Amino acid sequence: MTRSRPPLFRTGTLSSSRQAVAVIPRQKARLVVIGNFHTNPSTAAFLNKFVRIVCHVGKEVKIFSADAPPTMPNVVWVPCRVESGGTGVAKSLSFARSQVALGLRLARARKDFDQAIILATTFAVPLLALKVARKRTTLFVAQKPNRRPALLLCRLSAMLSEVLVVESPSVSREWGIQGKKNLMLGATFVDTQLFSKRTELQARKPTIGYVGGLEKGKGVPQLLAAVRILNAREGGLSYLIAGSGQLADNVTQLAAQYTSVRFKGLVPTSELPGIFNECRLLVLPSVTEGVPNVILEAMACGTPVLATAVGGIPDVITDGLTGFIMPTNDPEIIARNILRVLNDSDLNRISENALRMVRKEFSFESALERYERIIPLMETEDDR
Repeated sequence: MTRSRPPLFRTGTLSSSRQAVAVIPRQKARLVVIGNFHTNPSTAAFLNKFVRIVCHVGKEVKIFSADAPPTMPNVVWVPCRVESGGTGVAKSLSFARSQVALGLRLARARKDFDQAIILATTFAVPLLALKVARKRTTLFVAQKPNRRPALLLCRLSAMLSEVLVVESPSVSREWGIQGKKNLMLGATFVDTQLFSKRTELQARKPTIGYVGGLEKGKGVPQLLAAVRILNAREGGLSYLIAGSGQLADNVTQLAAQYTSVRFKGLVPTSELPGIFNECRLLVLPSVTEGVPNVILEAMACGTPVLATAVGGIPDVITDGLTGFIMPTNDPEIIARNILRVLNDSDLNRISENALRMVRKEFSFESALERYERIIPLMETEDDR
């Protein structure tokens, strides 16, 4: 019997029993969006999509971030970067100075905007400045950090924010904030014109892919160990890895050792659909996540996904229905589950289920509807 999934991402609030008091809408708000101050392919991709949504919701949108937003008539970018080099103490001081400087800047410009959206969850100091300035603040709560200082800053930010936004219910449970009355769902969208199925699954070679940051938190060491296990046991499989990060040298060494492994390094977004359409399976053995763009983009290309059940992944992937879940990212477990997926007789049906789910629940229109609820319109001066 085929299982069905509820539409998890189509409503604005997590709890239908707690409805916000309606405010008579008058005009679009002037928005400030605070992104990350370290440039990163993943955060850049997220910011690009986020701005494409909020530029329709806001009258004016000013972006403070290291990554450049897309060019829109009502969007202004204020470049803000923190150097990533140096010692831990130096980086911490630089990070603290940048937060204080931004907080002061927002306080001075408080008459120039109505609401603020904070995408960098650790930015507690700017949030404090916004609270003192009596500005409506919305905090985007995504991936849970592993380091205790960062986690404490995130929790402080959540306390200071008027509205908390998560990409899926599982993210709120992971953070322990599922009971908050100011919690709303705010998944973004997948560009299904760019990310689409070009090659039927059965026509693809048995290529296992990984796309993303080459970091410990993404489970890359365990994935590389699983590749070694499979190379020793199974012939005929190939592996395609794309991304950048601290473990890039490890991937380079693996590719030099095995002809079955190809390492493409960091690739532009325009090339990702081709990679997904080449793979019969995408593996994401992360330790922590929000709702990763990469799994949604792969699904939109008709590529099945095998992932660990962290962050919002369980809200997107139901094992055997819209993808595959593995209990841990132990290398032996990864290897076994890769073979399980490749030998699944229902693989094509599961990939089609995932593709339909992404098109329905992660369309631009559904994302825009969500953010029209999250970012309310403002009363005009005459109505105040």
